[in-house]
Amino acid sequence: MKLSEMKRITDYNSRQWNAMSPQEKRQTRQDFTDATGTENLYQELEMSSPFVDAHEDVSYSPDADDVQLHSHTFYEVLCCRSGNIEYLIGADRYRVAAGDIIYIPPGVSHRPILPEAMTIPYRRYVLWISPSFQAQLAANWPEMKEKNGRSGVLRTAGTEWASLQDAFRRGCEKAEREEPGWQM
Repeated sequence: MKLSEMKRITDYNSRQWNAMSPQEKRQTRQDFTDATGTENLYQELEMSSPFVDAHEDVSYSPDADDVQLHSHTFYEVLCCRSGNIEYLIGADRYRVAAGDIIYIPPGVSHRPILPEAMTIPYRRYVLWISPSFQAQLAANWPEMKEKNGRSGVLRTAGTEWASLQDAFRRGCEKAEREEPGWQM
């Protein structure tokens, strides 16, 4: 199911989702399960764009936002805005904090591990990049080829890369408004 189709079924947009209480999120996920017959929401999602999809997401509690281990057919790049969580990527476990960028290639199982007592919501910008677009990027920037197929976490806090969070934000805002070029 494409992200755009899920949004239609659940009447979802990131601002509405982020404003929902944990109970409302649980009900929305149950409505999605009832409508689609699937329980692992994230495993079933497909890209809407042939290039890049961008959206914001937030988790407030492990009960309402239990994300099962899953993988995708596309690259997933997450930019952590807030929260103090762990992230399981393949067999590796990472402590993730604000400013960290998580890179997950297609087919790699992953999930956030949310603490029992969350004091700070886990907020993130999410980019999904198609394998064909990733190949085009790698053709133009050879240094990307060496990262291709390997997952990991880039720590940007206090580095020259810290401004990447602003680029993620602008991309997600354009995607939310469906501005021309938002797929890029």
